[in-house]
Amino acid sequence: MNFRALLPPSSPKFDSFPLLRRFSSSTDLVQRIHERVSPNHDQIYNSLLETCLEQCKQFKSRKVFDEMPQRTVRALRIGKAVHSQVLKLGIDSKGGLSNAVVDLYAKCKETNYAEKVFDSVEKDVTAWNSMLSMYSSIGLPIKVLRSFVSLFESLVFPNKFTFSIVLSTCARESNVEFGRQIHCCMVKTGFERKSYCGGALVDMYAKCDCIGDARRVFDGVVDPNPVCWTCLLSGYVKAGLPEEAVMVFEKMRDDGHRPDHLAFVTVINTYISLGKLKDARLLFREMPSPDVVAWNVMISGHGKRGCEAVAVEYFLNMRKSGVKSTRSTLGSVLSAIGIVANLELGLVVHAEAIKQGLACNIYVGSSLVSMYSKCEKMEDAARVFEALEERNDVLWNAMIRGYAHNGEARKVMELFMDMRCSGHNVDDFTFTSLLSTCAASHDLDMGSQFHSVIIKKRLADNLFVGNALVDMYAKCGGVEDARKVFERMCDRDNVSWNTMIGGYVQDENESEAFNLFKRMNSCGMVSDGSCLASTLKACANVRGLFQGKQAHCLSVKCGLEKDLHAGSSLIDMYAKCGVIEDSRRVFSSMPEWSVVSMNALIAGELTVDSFSTMFDIAQSSKSADQFIESVTQFGT
Repeated sequence: MNFRALLPPSSPKFDSFPLLRRFSSSTDLVQRIHERVSPNHDQIYNSLLETCLEQCKQFKSRKVFDEMPQRTVRALRIGKAVHSQVLKLGIDSKGGLSNAVVDLYAKCKETNYAEKVFDSVEKDVTAWNSMLSMYSSIGLPIKVLRSFVSLFESLVFPNKFTFSIVLSTCARESNVEFGRQIHCCMVKTGFERKSYCGGALVDMYAKCDCIGDARRVFDGVVDPNPVCWTCLLSGYVKAGLPEEAVMVFEKMRDDGHRPDHLAFVTVINTYISLGKLKDARLLFREMPSPDVVAWNVMISGHGKRGCEAVAVEYFLNMRKSGVKSTRSTLGSVLSAIGIVANLELGLVVHAEAIKQGLACNIYVGSSLVSMYSKCEKMEDAARVFEALEERNDVLWNAMIRGYAHNGEARKVMELFMDMRCSGHNVDDFTFTSLLSTCAASHDLDMGSQFHSVIIKKRLADNLFVGNALVDMYAKCGGVEDARKVFERMCDRDNVSWNTMIGGYVQDENESEAFNLFKRMNSCGMVSDGSCLASTLKACANVRGLFQGKQAHCLSVKCGLEKDLHAGSSLIDMYAKCGVIEDSRRVFSSMPEWSVVSMNALIAGELTVDSFSTMFDIAQSSKSADQFIESVTQFGT
């Protein structure tokens, strides 16, 4: 098998240490030592081997060594002491002790020592595996592959650990060609159908975007273990096939396999991406002792899906369970807290960030700035911003967006100039904040200047920037300029159409608003509640009952007839068109009422002098108090 043809040019081998070799192979000295220690030779050998193996065994608890690096230093010191005794006593380079010394140096990531000892001993597959594992752990994939080729050419028979290490490297490097060669070798040696090696093959093919090959290998594995199942379902997720991943997970459980931690987290994340939050919660409850990764998936997933209150609840439960937060945890929960504007809890999270030494982290700092901004505490946001020594584009944008959100146009411009002077890149996020400030302050001149800069920076084709430009021009009275930007946009989403339609409604050009609405639907865009609300407002303004009924039919088709915004606009449209019975019918069918929807119906009832009907509708409703409040507001 021509593995070497797949490798880049080789590098020179490391020199072994000749002085130590000459010292250990000195016949006269070795003879004298053996004469002196020969009665205890086996005892010394076994003692050294036991010491070395004990240190190697401790590395299986890798987390302990990651958190306590002094233990690695101690293990290395012991390894060197054992090695020196081996050389002094002239112990044979064959057998378990030499392999153990190589393995210990490799686990301590002492590359030079490991390579020199490795070159000086008679190598078996255990020693080769130690070297392969070391190269893999320190991020030297080429050396992993070269060493495997050398092993193969040395006629050493690889075992399941050898194949697993090399396939893992192929997966990380997306080297499917070398991986296929390994696969052929495994078929010849009978390892392909074994669960341990089969899982490594499935993982390699999945990470190299060959999900079909991964599935074929999986189907050929005899009694796949949980790791093998997890590799396959992770592969389906990576390939953008979440439904298949869920099916694999369910089949795994049906076959009696207990999912491992990674499988749980992967499927929970998949459920969230599919919008199946209830399934995600049920599965999370089944997890035995969820770690911080699982908690983070639940917190960030619910926050991104608009369930900020639930995300905050999961964070509080995580704290009760004693799991320590990470920067990802704090960033996600601060984002949720900002949206629900829970300043009190935000202060608690800020205190926790300080306690854990994460307040100076730029990711957490940006989240704190955003949280304080959304809670309308810009002085606190500014203090966090000033305290951070490191600042990136995300942090600057968070601060600019905060001032824009709170209507502080002067501060926005000052910070924008500071950002440019400090050499940071002004990107699409920066310009969306700047343009929203111009829109809020109706500063058409400044907005036009930013438009010029956007064109120079070649950001005019950016969807978010384009939407912000349309919004700015529309709100500043430049509807024709807004339309020009809209027509030049390469891509448009619902926001693009909604903004332009809303601009025409604001400009009292209802016919153009309705024409654009019809064009939007003919282009295959699905209307949302905001778009229908704008269109129905246009119909109401011109008493366009026919067009309003068309919009009503579309809302039913899209399942939006009970949407709070669309429903309120339907009530208003029918009321202003004098069809009060239809207005009442829409009002009665809505699952919840707002002050806007009530006011719309009150106005309609007043026009036909049947105001008492409103009390009949509200009398048995839990919203009666809200209704009375609405009447009071309407009267004032």
